[in-house]
Amino acid sequence: MIRCYPFLLHGFVSFAALFMSFNGSAQQSFASLSAGYAFGIHGIQHPLFEESSISGNTITTQAKALALGGGYRYRGDIRFYFNDYIGIGLGGDIFRGKWNEFHSERKIVYVQTTSRRACVNGFTLMASLHVRTGEGMVQPYASVSPSFFMGKMTLIDTVRYEEQLKTATWEYTPLRKLHMTYAAGLDLYATEELLFFLECQVQHFSVSPDRATLLVRDGSDDLEDVPNSEKLTVFQDKISIDYTQVPDDNLPRKEIRTWFPLDNFQIRLGLRILLQD
Repeated sequence: MIRCYPFLLHGFVSFAALFMSFNGSAQQSFASLSAGYAFGIHGIQHPLFEESSISGNTITTQAKALALGGGYRYRGDIRFYFNDYIGIGLGGDIFRGKWNEFHSERKIVYVQTTSRRACVNGFTLMASLHVRTGEGMVQPYASVSPSFFMGKMTLIDTVRYEEQLKTATWEYTPLRKLHMTYAAGLDLYATEELLFFLECQVQHFSVSPDRATLLVRDGSDDLEDVPNSEKLTVFQDKISIDYTQVPDDNLPRKEIRTWFPLDNFQIRLGLRILLQD
């Protein structure tokens, strides 16, 4: 996937190099810290996540979108302006995802309820190009950032029927994606050395894990006696299954690759401190 963006990285480096030679008197460097919330957008109907109910001979399925991009974001970066208007930055963003919950119910001889919860946590490295107005105590700015996300998804299944409770916790790894982050905001100068900022960001990307690993079953993490076919799933772009052969429980289960949406719209508040003028 990374090969899809070499022209973006080349353009960013070339543009930055163009301004590195600028010898104006307005060169500045800042350190920034910010926190905010991301709203998951562009949710999709995913085969692993659906809500349904079975009562007698009636099956009811309800569409519910899966949007894993929502959650809390914490970011720090260093920013260098070559002049009053153009700058570059390098930073990192910690993502603590919001839980998505789905519930299903069966009513036949007894009532069985199933719930599935999933969230994504991760970290993003970002190199950014910034443009600002360069005048006044309130300065609008915009930025574009080639970004590399690394993370994991946790999925928890809970099944209740009669007085029994079955649980399973899975970890989907690795989640990796090179994508673009677009932002616009306002710098609000409190003093010449300290400013606050309000920023909106948009990210549009999905991730696909290579494997899913069972971590806990029914409250126990001792899975030594559990066969590999029940505790490890590998995702591939193409799979072939010979149904004339007896499955080998020592081998992981194979499934077709699936994608999870992390599209989001962020609002964040932060402060910037002037390091060098």
